[in-house]
Amino acid sequence: MPSFLSLPLGEKFVVAGNWVYKKTHRKPVDLASMFTRVPRWDRKIHNQVFMTWKSTTFSPLHALQLRRFRQLNPDFSFEFFDDRRMTEYMETHFAGQPILEVFR
Repeated sequence: MPSFLSLPLGEKFVVAGNWVYKKTHRKPVDLASMFTRVPRWDRKIHNQVFMTWKSTTFSPLHALQLRRFRQLNPDFSFEFFDDRRMTEYMETHFAGQPILEVFR
């Protein structure tokens, strides 16, 4: 069976893992509404995912993968920190500490 890598895809597609995407999808996607909280479960490893990025806007390919990961894990909380939120968190929780200067 041929793999995607052996198919003559040309300039119109990009391969990522087992997926083939059209290169025409270039418009940035805002995923702010995707990041939600759900009740924590009582296990050794918590059902929380923490993510950081410059903003809530992602490339279409990245956004597609994040949505897929989110759909596969509906019982997980997704906590997102963009640059603004990271700065707020650090200034709130580490004011006056040397790590705040390292962060800046």
